[in-house]
Amino acid sequence: MRHIFGKAFIAKIPMEYREQFDRKLSIGNCRRTLIINIICVAFVSQLLALDWVRYKTHNLFNSSVHIALLCTHFLVLLQIIPLFFIYFRFKQIQGGAYRYGKNITWLTIILLVSAMLPMSILSLIKRDSVAIFAIYAGVVNIVVLLPHRERIILNVMNLLIFVVAIFIIQRDQTELLLMNFAECLALVLPNFIFATYQYNLTVNEFKNKQLLAEQKEITEAQKQRSDDLLNNILPAQIASELMSTGQVIPRIYANTTILFSDFKGFSQICRQLSAEDLIQDLSYCFSAFDRIIVANGLERVKTIGDAYMCVAGVPDGMTDHAHRMVNAAMEMQRFLENWKIERLQWGKPIFEARIGIHSGMVTGGVVGTIKFAFDIWGDTVNIASRMESSSMPGRINISHSTHSLIKNDFNCTFRGSLPVKNIGEVDMYFID
Repeated sequence: MRHIFGKAFIAKIPMEYREQFDRKLSIGNCRRTLIINIICVAFVSQLLALDWVRYKTHNLFNSSVHIALLCTHFLVLLQIIPLFFIYFRFKQIQGGAYRYGKNITWLTIILLVSAMLPMSILSLIKRDSVAIFAIYAGVVNIVVLLPHRERIILNVMNLLIFVVAIFIIQRDQTELLLMNFAECLALVLPNFIFATYQYNLTVNEFKNKQLLAEQKEITEAQKQRSDDLLNNILPAQIASELMSTGQVIPRIYANTTILFSDFKGFSQICRQLSAEDLIQDLSYCFSAFDRIIVANGLERVKTIGDAYMCVAGVPDGMTDHAHRMVNAAMEMQRFLENWKIERLQWGKPIFEARIGIHSGMVTGGVVGTIKFAFDIWGDTVNIASRMESSSMPGRINISHSTHSLIKNDFNCTFRGSLPVKNIGEVDMYFID
Protein backbone atom coordinates (compact mmCIF):
# COMPACT_ATOMS: atom_id res chain seq x y z
CA MET A 1 0.00 0.00 0.00
CA ARG A 2 2.78 2.44 0.89
CA HIS A 3 4.38 1.90 -2.52
CA ILE A 4 1.11 2.83 -4.21
CA PHE A 5 -0.19 5.62 -2.00
CA GLY A 6 3.07 7.11 -0.73
CA LYS A 7 4.01 7.73 2.91
CA ALA A 8 0.47 7.13 4.17
CA PHE A 9 -2.71 5.48 2.92
CA ILE A 10 -4.51 8.83 3.31
CA ALA A 11 -2.42 11.94 2.62
CA LYS A 12 -2.69 14.63 5.27
CA ILE A 13 -3.11 18.34 4.64
CA PRO A 14 -1.13 20.56 7.06
CA MET A 15 -3.39 22.80 9.14
CA GLU A 16 -1.93 25.98 7.64
CA TYR A 17 -3.03 24.80 4.17
CA ARG A 18 -6.43 23.37 5.16
CA GLU A 19 -8.58 26.36 4.29
CA GLN A 20 -6.83 26.98 0.95
CA PHE A 21 -7.10 23.29 0.04
CA ASP A 22 -10.80 23.15 0.95
CA ARG A 23 -11.42 26.21 -1.18
CA LYS A 24 -9.53 24.73 -4.16
CA LEU A 25 -11.31 21.39 -3.74
CA SER A 26 -14.69 23.09 -3.50
CA ILE A 27 -14.15 25.11 -6.67
CA GLY A 28 -12.96 21.98 -8.52
CA ASN A 29 -15.98 20.01 -7.30
CA CYS A 30 -18.35 22.75 -8.43
CA ARG A 31 -16.83 22.67 -11.90
CA ARG A 32 -17.13 18.88 -12.09
CA THR A 33 -20.65 18.76 -10.66
CA LEU A 34 -21.68 21.50 -13.09
CA ILE A 35 -20.61 19.26 -15.99
CA ILE A 36 -22.26 16.19 -14.43
CA ASN A 37 -25.52 18.06 -13.85
CA ILE A 38 -25.62 19.48 -17.38
CA ILE A 39 -25.10 15.98 -18.83
CA CYS A 40 -27.71 14.46 -16.49
CA VAL A 41 -30.37 17.11 -17.21
CA ALA A 42 -29.76 16.95 -20.97
CA PHE A 43 -29.86 13.14 -21.03
CA VAL A 44 -32.89 12.74 -18.79
CA SER A 45 -34.79 15.33 -20.84
CA GLN A 46 -34.56 12.94 -23.79
CA LEU A 47 -35.65 10.03 -21.59
CA LEU A 48 -38.67 11.99 -20.35
CA ALA A 49 -39.58 12.58 -23.99
CA LEU A 50 -39.57 8.78 -24.48
CA ASP A 51 -41.69 8.40 -21.31
CA TRP A 52 -44.20 10.81 -22.86
CA VAL A 53 -44.36 8.61 -25.95
CA ARG A 54 -44.97 5.56 -23.72
CA TYR A 55 -47.69 7.45 -21.88
CA LYS A 56 -49.41 8.33 -25.17
CA THR A 57 -49.29 4.67 -26.24
CA HIS A 58 -50.59 3.53 -22.82
CA ASN A 59 -47.38 1.56 -22.14
CA LEU A 60 -45.96 3.71 -19.34
CA PHE A 61 -47.66 2.06 -16.35
CA ASN A 62 -47.81 -1.48 -17.71
CA SER A 63 -44.86 -2.75 -15.66
CA SER A 64 -43.02 -1.97 -12.46
CA VAL A 65 -39.85 -1.43 -14.56
CA HIS A 66 -41.43 1.49 -16.39
CA ILE A 67 -42.69 3.00 -13.12
CA ALA A 68 -39.22 2.70 -11.57
CA LEU A 69 -37.68 4.26 -14.65
CA LEU A 70 -40.13 7.16 -14.50
CA CYS A 71 -39.26 7.79 -10.83
CA THR A 72 -35.56 7.65 -11.65
CA HIS A 73 -35.97 10.11 -14.51
CA PHE A 74 -37.80 12.63 -12.34
CA LEU A 75 -35.21 12.29 -9.57
CA VAL A 76 -32.35 12.84 -12.00
CA LEU A 77 -34.18 15.88 -13.39
CA LEU A 78 -33.86 17.41 -9.89
CA GLN A 79 -30.19 17.96 -10.76
CA ILE A 80 -31.39 21.23 -12.24
CA ILE A 81 -31.53 22.57 -8.64
CA PRO A 82 -27.76 22.35 -7.88
CA LEU A 83 -27.13 23.32 -11.52
CA PHE A 84 -29.05 26.54 -10.92
CA PHE A 85 -27.17 27.26 -7.66
CA ILE A 86 -23.75 26.65 -9.20
CA TYR A 87 -24.45 28.75 -12.26
CA PHE A 88 -25.63 31.80 -10.35
CA ARG A 89 -23.29 31.52 -7.34
CA PHE A 90 -20.01 30.35 -8.90
CA LYS A 91 -18.34 33.78 -8.50
CA GLN A 92 -19.29 33.72 -4.83
CA ILE A 93 -17.75 30.23 -4.50
CA GLN A 94 -14.59 31.36 -6.29
CA GLY A 95 -14.41 34.32 -3.93
CA GLY A 96 -13.97 32.03 -0.92
CA ALA A 97 -17.41 30.61 0.00
CA TYR A 98 -16.03 27.09 -0.19
CA ARG A 99 -18.50 25.72 2.40
CA TYR A 100 -21.32 26.85 0.16
CA GLY A 101 -19.68 24.98 -2.72
CA LYS A 102 -19.30 21.87 -0.56
CA ASN A 103 -23.03 21.93 0.27
CA ILE A 104 -23.91 22.13 -3.43
CA THR A 105 -21.64 19.12 -4.09
CA TRP A 106 -23.37 17.15 -1.35
CA LEU A 107 -26.78 18.06 -2.74
CA THR A 108 -25.69 16.77 -6.17
CA ILE A 109 -24.43 13.48 -4.73
CA ILE A 110 -27.57 12.88 -2.63
CA LEU A 111 -29.85 13.53 -5.60
CA LEU A 112 -27.83 11.28 -7.91
CA VAL A 113 -27.64 8.45 -5.38
CA SER A 114 -31.36 8.79 -4.65
CA ALA A 115 -32.13 8.61 -8.35
CA MET A 116 -30.45 5.21 -8.61
CA LEU A 117 -32.21 3.66 -5.60
CA PRO A 118 -35.49 2.75 -7.35
CA MET A 119 -33.64 0.98 -10.18
CA SER A 120 -31.31 -0.79 -7.77
CA ILE A 121 -34.10 -2.02 -5.49
CA LEU A 122 -36.17 -3.10 -8.51
CA SER A 123 -33.24 -5.12 -9.84
CA LEU A 124 -32.90 -6.82 -6.44
CA ILE A 125 -36.60 -7.68 -6.38
CA LYS A 126 -36.29 -9.22 -9.84
CA ARG A 127 -33.18 -11.10 -8.58
CA ASP A 128 -30.96 -9.27 -11.02
CA SER A 129 -27.57 -7.67 -10.46
CA VAL A 130 -26.93 -4.72 -8.13
CA ALA A 131 -24.30 -3.40 -10.52
CA ILE A 132 -26.35 -0.40 -11.71
CA PHE A 133 -26.33 1.41 -8.37
CA ALA A 134 -22.79 0.29 -7.44
CA ILE A 135 -21.27 1.48 -10.72
CA TYR A 136 -23.16 4.77 -10.62
CA ALA A 137 -22.15 5.49 -7.04
CA GLY A 138 -18.57 4.55 -7.87
CA VAL A 139 -18.45 6.96 -10.81
CA VAL A 140 -19.73 9.80 -8.63
CA ASN A 141 -17.22 8.78 -5.96
CA ILE A 142 -14.32 9.18 -8.41
CA VAL A 143 -15.47 12.24 -10.35
CA VAL A 144 -16.56 14.35 -7.36
CA LEU A 145 -13.38 14.72 -5.34
CA LEU A 146 -14.71 15.06 -1.80
CA PRO A 147 -12.47 15.55 1.24
CA HIS A 148 -11.56 12.09 2.47
CA ARG A 149 -13.75 12.10 5.56
CA GLU A 150 -16.83 12.79 3.43
CA ARG A 151 -15.66 10.17 0.93
CA ILE A 152 -15.56 7.52 3.66
CA ILE A 153 -19.08 8.53 4.77
CA LEU A 154 -20.32 8.20 1.18
CA ASN A 155 -18.84 4.75 0.71
CA VAL A 156 -20.09 3.48 4.08
CA MET A 157 -23.54 4.80 3.17
CA ASN A 158 -23.41 2.97 -0.18
CA LEU A 159 -22.36 -0.28 1.44
CA LEU A 160 -25.08 -0.04 4.09
CA ILE A 161 -27.73 0.55 1.43
CA PHE A 162 -26.53 -2.48 -0.54
CA VAL A 163 -26.25 -4.76 2.47
CA VAL A 164 -29.63 -3.79 3.94
CA ALA A 165 -31.39 -4.02 0.58
CA ILE A 166 -29.78 -7.37 -0.25
CA PHE A 167 -30.53 -8.82 3.18
CA ILE A 168 -34.17 -7.67 3.25
CA ILE A 169 -35.03 -8.75 -0.27
CA GLN A 170 -32.88 -11.88 -0.65
CA ARG A 171 -32.51 -13.13 2.93
CA ASP A 172 -34.23 -16.43 2.08
CA GLN A 173 -31.86 -17.12 -0.85
CA THR A 174 -28.42 -17.57 0.64
CA GLU A 175 -26.61 -18.23 -2.61
CA LEU A 176 -28.04 -15.15 -4.36
CA LEU A 177 -27.51 -13.03 -1.25
CA LEU A 178 -23.81 -13.97 -1.05
CA MET A 179 -23.34 -13.45 -4.77
CA ASN A 180 -24.84 -9.94 -4.71
CA PHE A 181 -22.98 -9.06 -1.54
CA ALA A 182 -19.68 -10.13 -3.13
CA GLU A 183 -20.53 -8.19 -6.29
CA CYS A 184 -21.30 -5.14 -4.18
CA LEU A 185 -17.90 -5.29 -2.44
CA ALA A 186 -16.11 -6.02 -5.73
CA LEU A 187 -17.55 -2.83 -7.25
CA VAL A 188 -17.48 -0.38 -4.36
CA LEU A 189 -14.15 -1.20 -2.69
CA PRO A 190 -11.94 -0.82 -5.81
CA ASN A 191 -13.71 2.48 -6.48
CA PHE A 192 -12.93 3.56 -2.93
CA ILE A 193 -9.26 2.56 -3.24
CA PHE A 194 -8.85 4.29 -6.60
CA ALA A 195 -10.62 7.39 -5.31
CA THR A 196 -8.27 7.43 -2.30
CA TYR A 197 -5.29 7.30 -4.65
CA GLN A 198 -6.80 10.12 -6.71
CA TYR A 199 -7.39 12.17 -3.56
CA ASN A 200 -3.79 11.61 -2.39
CA LEU A 201 -2.47 12.76 -5.76
CA THR A 202 -4.52 15.94 -5.45
CA VAL A 203 -3.27 16.56 -1.89
CA ASN A 204 0.38 15.97 -2.82
CA GLU A 205 0.09 18.16 -5.93
CA PHE A 206 -1.43 20.93 -3.82
CA LYS A 207 1.27 20.65 -1.14
CA ASN A 208 4.01 20.71 -3.78
CA LYS A 209 2.52 23.83 -5.36
CA GLN A 210 2.28 25.50 -1.95
CA LEU A 211 5.90 24.63 -1.16
CA LEU A 212 7.02 25.94 -4.55
CA ALA A 213 5.03 29.14 -4.02
CA GLU A 214 6.58 29.60 -0.56
CA GLN A 215 10.07 28.95 -1.90
CA LYS A 216 9.41 31.44 -4.69
CA GLU A 217 8.29 34.03 -2.13
CA ILE A 218 11.41 33.39 -0.04
CA THR A 219 13.63 33.67 -3.13
CA GLU A 220 11.91 36.89 -4.22
CA ALA A 221 12.20 38.31 -0.69
CA GLN A 222 15.91 37.46 -0.59
CA LYS A 223 16.40 39.02 -4.03
CA GLN A 224 14.53 42.12 -2.89
CA ARG A 225 16.75 42.38 0.18
CA SER A 226 19.84 42.04 -2.03
CA ASP A 227 18.51 44.70 -4.40
CA ASP A 228 17.68 47.01 -1.50
CA LEU A 229 21.16 46.50 -0.06
CA LEU A 230 22.77 47.26 -3.44
CA ASN A 231 20.58 50.35 -3.83
CA ASN A 232 21.76 51.46 -0.40
CA ILE A 233 25.39 51.10 -1.46
CA LEU A 234 25.08 52.55 -4.98
CA PRO A 235 22.85 55.15 -6.65
CA ALA A 236 19.68 53.49 -7.99
CA GLN A 237 20.58 54.07 -11.66
CA ILE A 238 24.12 52.70 -11.16
CA ALA A 239 22.81 49.70 -9.18
CA SER A 240 20.32 48.92 -11.95
CA GLU A 241 23.06 49.07 -14.60
CA LEU A 242 25.35 46.85 -12.52
CA MET A 243 22.60 44.24 -11.96
CA SER A 244 21.54 44.16 -15.62
CA THR A 245 24.97 44.22 -17.31
CA GLY A 246 27.43 43.21 -14.57
CA GLN A 247 29.47 46.39 -15.05
CA VAL A 248 29.20 50.16 -14.89
CA ILE A 249 30.56 52.26 -17.75
CA PRO A 250 32.49 55.32 -16.43
CA ARG A 251 30.82 58.58 -17.39
CA ILE A 252 31.69 62.27 -17.47
CA TYR A 253 29.16 64.51 -15.73
CA ALA A 254 29.58 68.09 -16.96
CA ASN A 255 27.31 69.93 -14.52
CA THR A 256 27.71 68.91 -10.89
CA THR A 257 28.17 70.44 -7.46
CA ILE A 258 30.26 68.74 -4.76
CA LEU A 259 29.97 69.23 -0.98
CA PHE A 260 32.55 68.26 1.64
CA SER A 261 32.13 68.67 5.38
CA ASP A 262 34.10 67.71 8.46
CA PHE A 263 34.02 68.60 12.13
CA LYS A 264 36.22 71.06 14.02
CA GLY A 265 38.45 69.39 16.60
CA PHE A 266 37.22 65.89 15.86
CA SER A 267 40.35 64.28 17.34
CA GLN A 268 39.65 66.03 20.64
CA ILE A 269 35.99 64.92 20.51
CA CYS A 270 37.17 61.32 20.03
CA ARG A 271 39.21 61.54 23.26
CA GLN A 272 36.22 62.89 25.22
CA LEU A 273 33.71 60.25 24.14
CA SER A 274 33.66 56.48 24.48
CA ALA A 275 33.82 54.50 21.23
CA GLU A 276 30.18 53.52 21.58
CA ASP A 277 29.00 57.13 22.16
CA LEU A 278 31.19 58.41 19.32
CA ILE A 279 29.75 55.95 16.80
CA GLN A 280 26.24 56.66 18.03
CA ASP A 281 26.69 60.44 17.69
CA LEU A 282 28.27 60.16 14.22
CA SER A 283 25.49 57.84 13.09
CA TYR A 284 22.85 60.24 14.40
CA CYS A 285 24.47 63.21 12.65
CA PHE A 286 25.15 61.50 9.31
CA SER A 287 21.65 59.98 9.29
CA ALA A 288 20.27 63.52 9.57
CA PHE A 289 22.57 64.60 6.71
CA ASP A 290 21.31 61.66 4.64
CA ARG A 291 17.69 62.68 5.15
CA ILE A 292 18.52 66.24 4.09
CA ILE A 293 20.31 65.28 0.87
CA VAL A 294 17.62 62.73 -0.09
CA ALA A 295 14.96 65.42 0.42
CA ASN A 296 16.94 67.68 -1.93
CA GLY A 297 17.48 64.99 -4.57
CA LEU A 298 21.23 64.66 -3.98
CA GLU A 299 23.46 61.62 -3.74
CA ARG A 300 25.78 60.72 -0.88
CA VAL A 301 29.13 59.50 -2.22
CA LYS A 302 30.93 58.40 0.93
CA THR A 303 32.06 59.18 4.45
CA ILE A 304 35.66 58.92 5.64
CA GLY A 305 35.95 59.26 9.39
CA ASP A 306 34.21 62.54 10.21
CA ALA A 307 34.24 63.73 6.58
CA TYR A 308 30.99 63.65 4.61
CA MET A 309 30.86 63.95 0.81
CA CYS A 310 27.82 64.30 -1.43
CA VAL A 311 27.11 65.40 -4.99
CA ALA A 312 24.31 67.02 -7.00
CA GLY A 313 23.85 66.19 -10.69
CA VAL A 314 25.20 62.63 -10.48
CA PRO A 315 24.03 60.22 -11.81
CA ASP A 316 20.84 62.10 -12.75
CA GLY A 317 21.55 65.45 -14.33
CA MET A 318 19.79 68.58 -13.05
CA THR A 319 19.96 72.26 -13.96
CA ASP A 320 19.63 73.55 -10.38
CA HIS A 321 22.36 71.36 -8.87
CA ALA A 322 24.14 74.28 -7.18
CA HIS A 323 20.92 75.67 -5.65
CA ARG A 324 19.97 72.27 -4.26
CA MET A 325 23.40 71.76 -2.75
CA VAL A 326 23.49 75.17 -1.07
CA ASN A 327 20.00 74.59 0.35
CA ALA A 328 21.11 71.21 1.70
CA ALA A 329 24.27 72.76 3.23
CA MET A 330 22.20 75.42 5.00
CA GLU A 331 19.85 72.76 6.37
CA MET A 332 22.86 70.77 7.64
CA GLN A 333 24.20 73.81 9.50
CA ARG A 334 20.74 74.52 10.97
CA PHE A 335 20.54 70.94 12.19
CA LEU A 336 23.97 71.22 13.82
CA GLU A 337 23.02 74.52 15.48
CA ASN A 338 19.93 72.94 17.05
CA TRP A 339 21.90 69.86 18.07
CA LYS A 340 24.61 72.09 19.55
CA ILE A 341 22.08 73.66 21.96
CA GLU A 342 20.95 70.22 23.16
CA ARG A 343 24.49 68.94 23.66
CA LEU A 344 25.55 72.05 25.60
CA GLN A 345 22.63 71.45 27.95
CA TRP A 346 23.80 67.86 28.44
CA GLY A 347 27.42 68.93 28.93
CA LYS A 348 28.61 66.98 25.90
CA PRO A 349 31.17 68.06 23.28
CA ILE A 350 29.61 69.84 20.30
CA PHE A 351 29.92 69.08 16.60
CA GLU A 352 30.68 72.14 14.44
CA ALA A 353 31.09 71.52 10.73
CA ARG A 354 33.15 73.26 8.08
CA ILE A 355 31.39 72.94 4.74
CA GLY A 356 32.93 73.55 1.33
CA ILE A 357 31.17 73.54 -2.05
CA HIS A 358 32.46 73.70 -5.63
CA SER A 359 30.78 73.21 -9.02
CA GLY A 360 32.24 71.71 -12.16
CA MET A 361 32.83 68.56 -14.21
CA VAL A 362 33.58 65.13 -12.69
CA THR A 363 34.12 61.55 -13.83
CA GLY A 364 32.01 58.90 -12.08
CA GLY A 365 32.14 55.11 -11.95
CA VAL A 366 32.37 51.99 -9.80
CA VAL A 367 35.78 50.88 -8.59
CA GLY A 368 36.82 47.40 -7.50
CA THR A 369 35.24 43.96 -7.86
CA ILE A 370 34.68 43.26 -4.16
CA LYS A 371 33.19 45.74 -1.71
CA PHE A 372 32.76 47.99 -4.73
CA ALA A 373 31.62 51.57 -4.34
CA PHE A 374 30.54 54.39 -6.61
CA ASP A 375 33.05 57.26 -6.62
CA ILE A 376 33.78 60.49 -8.50
CA TRP A 377 37.13 62.02 -9.55
CA GLY A 378 38.54 65.21 -11.03
CA ASP A 379 39.71 68.71 -10.17
CA THR A 380 36.15 69.59 -9.09
CA VAL A 381 36.40 67.04 -6.25
CA ASN A 382 39.83 68.29 -5.20
CA ILE A 383 38.76 71.96 -5.20
CA ALA A 384 35.57 71.13 -3.23
CA SER A 385 37.79 69.43 -0.64
CA ARG A 386 39.98 72.55 -0.46
CA MET A 387 36.86 74.70 -0.06
CA GLU A 388 36.01 72.68 3.03
CA SER A 389 39.51 72.91 4.54
CA SER A 390 39.49 76.69 3.87
CA SER A 391 36.08 77.16 5.50
CA MET A 392 35.31 78.02 9.14
CA PRO A 393 33.22 76.15 11.77
CA GLY A 394 29.52 76.76 11.25
CA ARG A 395 30.07 78.39 7.83
CA ILE A 396 29.54 77.37 4.20
CA ASN A 397 32.44 78.23 1.89
CA ILE A 398 31.77 78.20 -1.86
CA SER A 399 33.96 78.70 -4.90
CA HIS A 400 33.58 81.30 -7.65
CA SER A 401 32.03 78.69 -10.02
CA THR A 402 29.28 77.85 -7.50
CA HIS A 403 28.76 81.54 -6.67
CA SER A 404 28.19 82.36 -10.34
CA LEU A 405 25.32 79.85 -10.40
CA ILE A 406 23.53 80.91 -7.20
CA LYS A 407 24.46 84.60 -6.70
CA ASN A 408 21.02 85.87 -7.74
CA ASP A 409 19.22 83.76 -5.12
CA PHE A 410 21.54 83.71 -2.08
CA ASN A 411 23.35 86.44 -0.16
CA CYS A 412 27.08 85.81 -0.17
CA THR A 413 30.14 87.56 1.28
CA PHE A 414 33.26 87.73 -0.87
CA ARG A 415 36.31 86.51 1.06
CA GLY A 416 38.88 87.43 -1.56
CA SER A 417 41.24 85.24 -3.51
CA LEU A 418 42.75 82.79 -1.07
CA PRO A 419 45.62 80.41 -1.76
CA VAL A 420 44.70 76.72 -2.16
CA LYS A 421 47.29 73.97 -1.91
CA ASN A 422 48.40 72.60 -5.31
CA ILE A 423 45.84 74.82 -7.09
CA GLY A 424 46.76 78.46 -6.53
CA GLU A 425 44.52 81.35 -5.57
CA VAL A 426 40.73 80.75 -5.75
CA ASP A 427 37.92 83.28 -5.23
CA MET A 428 35.85 82.19 -2.20
CA TYR A 429 32.54 83.28 -0.73
CA PHE A 430 30.66 82.62 2.51
CA ILE A 431 26.94 81.96 2.34
CA ASP A 432 25.30 84.49 4.69
